Parts: sequence; structure tokens; C-alpha cells
Amino acid sequence: MARLHLKYGPFLFDSVTIEEKVEMNKIGNFVLGYAKESTGGFVPKYAGRSDSDLKKELRARLQAAPKSRQLFKFDYAQTVREAFEKECVHYHDFRKQLDNDVHPRRPEGTNYPCPVQDCDNRA
Repeated sequence: MARLHLKYGPFLFDSVTIEEKVEMNKIGNFVLGYAKESTGGFVPKYAGRSDSDLKKELRARLQAAPKSRQLFKFDYAQTVREAFEKECVHYHDFRKQLDNDVHPRRPEGTNYPCPVQDCDNRA
């Protein structure tokens, strides 16, 4: 069964919460979504990452957040590669319900393969 590998959240996706919960200048991953009414479980709608400043990336996403992105979960990564690989796994595991239209882009200046075995972006 697919699951998010994110340590923090879900939290309300707003500027106050981002300021309180997310550290500056950290590499990391996030998923935006909402709470399922029947169970209260988190429903992922958008998977993303930041290769330099997760807090800044989340702030930028606030401007155009639709109603389906009321909550967020996140975690920090030790390396850009780790963040990329986690984003790929989230994308593949939840692709049918995500608003993401395309596979996660490789970090600038790298040729990291997607870690998912049957992915076209492995080469």
C-alpha cells in the first residue's frame, strides 16, 4: 500500500503555519492535500520538493492553492538526490489522484534516474 514518507503534518496550509513549522534554507519534500471527510485521513493532491529552501517553495505555492490543497505534510532531506527520489516515489504512488501533470524534473545539473523500476525516466 502506498504511503507518504513525510515526518511532519498534516498542517493547515497557510502562511502562519508555514512560518511556524518550516525551517528556512532546508532541502525537502512536501505534499499538499485535504482531509477526507469520512475518515479524516490525508488525501494527497500535489507532490513537490525544494532543492534549496522548502519554506520559500511552500510560500510560493500558497498564491494559487485551490480548495483541494488545504493541508500540507513535509519532511527535510539530507541531499538533493534524496529529495528528488522521494518526490518520484510520491508521484508514482499517488499519480492517479495528484494534480501533478508531469514526472518530477531532475535537479539542475544532474542525471539522477528515477528510483521507480518501471518508470520511463530511469535513463
